[in-house]
Amino acid sequence: MKIITPPGRLYVKTDMGTDVEVIGMFLDVGEANAYMEENKEHGVVLEYGHVIYIAAMSDDGSTRRKLRTVRLSCCCCGNGFRGRQHWNQDTGHGLCDSCVDWIQGRKGYEPDDFKRTYGLPGVHYKLTADEVTT
Repeated sequence: MKIITPPGRLYVKTDMGTDVEVIGMFLDVGEANAYMEENKEHGVVLEYGHVIYIAAMSDDGSTRRKLRTVRLSCCCCGNGFRGRQHWNQDTGHGLCDSCVDWIQGRKGYEPDDFKRTYGLPGVHYKLTADEVTT
């Protein structure tokens, strides 16, 4: 895996207009995904050309909330929705709000497993109305 470490502090402006400190960059999507599998506290903040910028992601979701929402396909029902990509879902997929409610209402629901698999409410799913339109 070849991570490019910035010399000193490097900040990128996200599509939402906020600055996030970059901890590394990749030129290969496969390597970036492999790195994030090993370092689950890190995530993509920006893709610009062929460069993928990685930043530390706080557990409370505050860094991720700075990222714009994208169009995703629900991994459960297939419907389209707007959300934020979670590292543990295939690119372009996430969990829509209807399926979040359905899964959380099922017997055997495990909150920690759900968070690890689908992300955080208000960050990856169950977004506010103004976040969904941006």
